[in-house]
Formats: sequence, structure tokens, C-alpha cells
Amino acid sequence: MTEALMSAIPPDDPDLPMEPVLLKGEPPSPSNPPTGCSFHTRCHYAQKQKCSSEVPQLEELFAGHFVACHYAQELGLKGTQEHYPKASENLSGELK
Repeated sequence: MTEALMSAIPPDDPDLPMEPVLLKGEPPSPSNPPTGCSFHTRCHYAQKQKCSSEVPQLEELFAGHFVACHYAQELGLKGTQEHYPKASENLSGELK
């Protein structure tokens, strides 16, 4: 979800291409949210067993940036490099 939001922000350099991330599936129902992570039904990084059963805790990934994702430490989310370049250096970009 964050990846899709971040990819919608134009980069500071107009020569950099924009590559929007499109979400698939139906948005979660606010009146009947799914179990586990609210976004696991639309997240292409979700691991079915963990994400569908455990609610992720809110944690500070880096100064002033909070996330609630089981795999936030392991992902280099597309779009963060343009907006948080120093913080993104430590993220691998792949789910291990």
C-alpha cells in the first residue's frame, strides 16, 4: 500500500521516469476487515500464513517513518529511494 502511494508522487528530477505501482484485488472492507494485516488481500509481498493471521505492530522504520508490516525491515519499497534516499540504502528490496 505504501509502495503504491509513494510511487504516485512525482520525483524531484523531471528526467526520472515515474513507474506507478497498481494494486490488484478489492480494497478491504472497513465494516468487515480481513483477519491479520488489513492489507494482505492486496499486497504482493504478503505471506499467506503470517499476514492473514497476525496483525503487524506499528514500528518506527527510520526517524519519523512508521510502518505496520511484518516484512518492513526486509523490503526496499519502490518509491522510497526517491523520497528517502539515505534510509533506503539499508533496505534490500527483496523479501528473504
